[in-house]
Amino acid sequence: MNTCISFYRQQQRRGEHTSLDSLYGLEAEDSETTKRLKEMYRLIAGLDKFERAVILLWLDENSYEEIAEIVGVPRNTVASKLKRIKDKLTKQANS
Repeated sequence: MNTCISFYRQQQRRGEHTSLDSLYGLEAEDSETTKRLKEMYRLIAGLDKFERAVILLWLDENSYEEIAEIVGVPRNTVASKLKRIKDKLTKQANS
């Protein structure tokens, strides 16, 4: 996680900025799937830093154990946090 933060800070110092759209190749496409992905990442951007880190690590297909080690919390905390984050995102998406 520190590597990601350092990379982001270096980009900011240089005046560079990489959007999630360009990172995931969503800039030019306009399909229904792309619209859903953009909405999902918009909702994720509204989470606090810890929640955003946990859900993005999960979306990158890391195991609960790997996520726990990276963010420094017990595995069961990751499991319960992910459940709450998913519920929160679902509720926001349906609003």
